[in-house]
Amino acid sequence: AVEDDGGAIGIGGRRLPLPESAARLLRAHRGQEVAMGLRPEDVHLDPEGKVAARVTLVEPTGGESYIYAEAAGDALVARALGAVRLPLGAEARFGFDLDRAHFFDRHERRIRG
Repeated sequence: AVEDDGGAIGIGGRRLPLPESAARLLRAHRGQEVAMGLRPEDVHLDPEGKVAARVTLVEPTGGESYIYAEAAGDALVARALGAVRLPLGAEARFGFDLDRAHFFDRHERRIRG
C-alpha cells in the first residue's frame, strides 16, 4: 500500500526512495494497493545495489542476457549486455532506474500523472 507521502516503494524487502515525480503521482493513492512495474532494461546487476536476490534463471539471447531472480517474494527480471554467467541459486545485487517505473492500481489500470 502507498504509505505516508508515497516517497518510497518496497522491493525485495527493502524500501527504496522514489523520484519526486513518482512520489507526487502516488500521493493521490495513499492507503491503496499499488503495483510497480519496471522493464528489464530498467533493472540492472549492480554490486552496490540495494536489493539482493536469488538467481532463478539466466537466459542468454546472443548480444544480451536476461537474469531472473527472486527477492523476498518479488520477481525481478534484469537485462544485461553480453553473456552473463551466474549460477542458479547465487545471490546477485540489483539496481533500478526508478525514474522509469510504471504504477498500476488494484484493477491493473495504469496510474498516470
